[in-house]
Amino acid sequence: MMNEAAQAVMKRYYDFLVRYEELLSLDTTDAAARTDALAIDGVETGGLRSRDRVAVIARRGAAGREPAAETFSLVNLMGLSTGRWETALAGGPTPLHDLAVRIAVERPVARVWEASPDRDDLAAQPLDFAAGEDEGGAFVAFTLPRLDYWSMIVLEYE
Repeated sequence: MMNEAAQAVMKRYYDFLVRYEELLSLDTTDAAARTDALAIDGVETGGLRSRDRVAVIARRGAAGREPAAETFSLVNLMGLSTGRWETALAGGPTPLHDLAVRIAVERPVARVWEASPDRDDLAAQPLDFAAGEDEGGAFVAFTLPRLDYWSMIVLEYE
């Protein structure tokens, strides 16, 4: 039996999944390379079975279609004693603050926002972003205020 605190967390996560199911069900078939498009200043990314990093799961429309949006789920694995998800942990990851995020893009971006089941307010939070271009190509850059366990970044394309 779950205690009341665990029940509240599970309810919030299920509410989040229902609210954003269309974005969370985007295809990952064509998105593996997009995982490397996201970089966080000073934080290693990648690897779902790793520790002391932020795992990135990219989702976009199926191959051959121009997606109207693209998502990047960030899973915080910082400070964990193991990278094995099925292993019991004594505590959660170390919360991260004010993360400088940069995402390589192939098209103009109209809006960037973030949502997380780790907050009581599940509403999308708009993120101020800057678009730019350098020798690596076009990108958007923004600051993610906080990452506890899981945050979903959404890029809406023009």
